[in-house]
Amino acid sequence: MTAPLNSPVSRLIALIDYVEATERDRLKIELDYRNHKGFASSFEELDGLPGVALDCGDDSDPIWLKVDRLAKVAPPSPEDPELALWASIRDDVESRPTLKQSVSGASLVQLGLLSEEDAPDIVSLDEYDRKAELSNALEAWTALVWEPWSTTEGARRKTIGLYNALYMLRQQLEGVSEIPVELVCGIGFATLARQGQRLRYPLLSMSMELSLDEASHCIEARPRSEADPYLEIATLDRMGLNSLDQWRTSSEAFLNQLDETVLSPFYDESFEAILRQASALLDADGVAASRGRDERSGHFEPFG
Repeated sequence: MTAPLNSPVSRLIALIDYVEATERDRLKIELDYRNHKGFASSFEELDGLPGVALDCGDDSDPIWLKVDRLAKVAPPSPEDPELALWASIRDDVESRPTLKQSVSGASLVQLGLLSEEDAPDIVSLDEYDRKAELSNALEAWTALVWEPWSTTEGARRKTIGLYNALYMLRQQLEGVSEIPVELVCGIGFATLARQGQRLRYPLLSMSMELSLDEASHCIEARPRSEADPYLEIATLDRMGLNSLDQWRTSSEAFLNQLDETVLSPFYDESFEAILRQASALLDADGVAASRGRDERSGHFEPFG
């Protein structure tokens, strides 16, 4: 039985359809998780960083990510006084040391490299008779001392940047904003190219909370105890994938039957079945790939 075209029920249905269409147009659906404004990081970017621990909690207190509060380590300085005087070393792991274009004559006198009578106010590198020796010494010192510092400190500063980003995000999550802010962990990374669109998005998402340890000042990320994992249906629907309703039904049934095994990006058995179903149902060429496989059309790659 259907309502007459001009009946109140028909007009109400038309109004509801209009509101739904308007909201769909207003809310932009991203196909690439990197297009979301704000913090984003992958398992591969986090794994191995100093002061970063993954899956470090227990069943009663699952901590998926813990980031220590680290301090910068200043770049080294050459022990040789002459090289230390001429070397220009920035507090930047990407900026290799260079030689200064000039130094004061007084500084060379102080090191006993020039006599006070012969020392000009400024000594140019091009006019310095030990320029070649300095260049060779700097090159050797850079390879032996600066490069190891740069490698170690580069990773350390990534952790510092991560900590700062999470610290600011924690403040946003606890504050009041007109635009809702949420931190989620994506599980089951899907990549697919179709009809000029490219998908790079998780199949599952879990809402997270951030806390600051009062003693160590480390930042910890946990799944919200009151939240349930959810399927990223809207994003997948925009790609026009096959059998989406069937995949949603089977995935929801799988999540509902999880008992002792809790959904976690670190326990494959808690989500593998959902990924296998996705690769079988959502695209004819879909493949359930293990972590670390290259991104290719139709591949679904788990990540934390």
